[in-house]
Amino acid sequence: MQEEYLSVYGNRFELHTKDGVQVYPEGFQNEKTRHRYEKINETLGQGYLEDLYDTVESTGLNLAETNRELLRRLVQGVTSEVGRALVGITFLQLTIKSIAPEQSIRLHKGTTRRGSFSWVDGISMRTLDSNYNTPFLREKGLLNVNKYGVFMTRSLAENYPYSKLYKADMRGPFQEWIDIVDALENKSMPARQGLLFLMALLKNRSDEFKQLAADVMTFVHEMPTVPFASIKDKLARFFNGTEYSARAFEVVMHGFMQAMGECNLLGDHRLVPLSQMRSANKKHGNIGDIELKEGNVLVESWDAKYG
Repeated sequence: MQEEYLSVYGNRFELHTKDGVQVYPEGFQNEKTRHRYEKINETLGQGYLEDLYDTVESTGLNLAETNRELLRRLVQGVTSEVGRALVGITFLQLTIKSIAPEQSIRLHKGTTRRGSFSWVDGISMRTLDSNYNTPFLREKGLLNVNKYGVFMTRSLAENYPYSKLYKADMRGPFQEWIDIVDALENKSMPARQGLLFLMALLKNRSDEFKQLAADVMTFVHEMPTVPFASIKDKLARFFNGTEYSARAFEVVMHGFMQAMGECNLLGDHRLVPLSQMRSANKKHGNIGDIELKEGNVLVESWDAKYG
């Protein structure tokens, strides 16, 4: 079997696969690509995703089990730390292919402006994401991604076509994402059906989380009647059993301080919002996980460690 490889030239990329050679010339968007890009923008602006969402539960999905399993594994690869950007960009690529099947979803950059990298047949996926894809996912509660878009994950913005040979440092379900890209490009996965199925998976995941949150609130209301030892035992079993003990401990400690604040037990101190787990302390100005400020002055800081 011939090994796949990517050739990079001064004015083009050549992707060599078992299916042949795909040539991607660099340069300003050509006229056909500009028309496709305008069509995608116009369709999304008219509520394309919202209309699909309204029918997702009643739509019969004609999708092969191999494709369903690929999309399931993609979603299952999301954790509190990794995977959301890959699911978000997959959602966007399925959307693009379902509107304009002839558009390559390997080429994520395209422009007519001088000084910016562009493929002749590429489109600005970052713009489509920030204008339509991410706002939709966040509004419907389907995926908790950065409000500025999935391309804030800089590893998605390298100047190489999306393929198995994409060498950026990616964390999460990378293989599933690329397999889906390949399936869409070789037409073994129908884009519209794939998009509907992914939308349904994310909606079910969101609904399950909401139900879990409701169950937790029910337990909270019952807590005054639950013995303290039982609550302590439940927390200990949770911390020891969860895959992300350190993060869970940070969240519970922060929740405890929130409760202190709501009971007016923090005086003039203000609790700083909890940062993302892997936020760089220097970038975000954090000293610890839980911080209390008086005005702009840090007066107390706790750093949570577990185990």
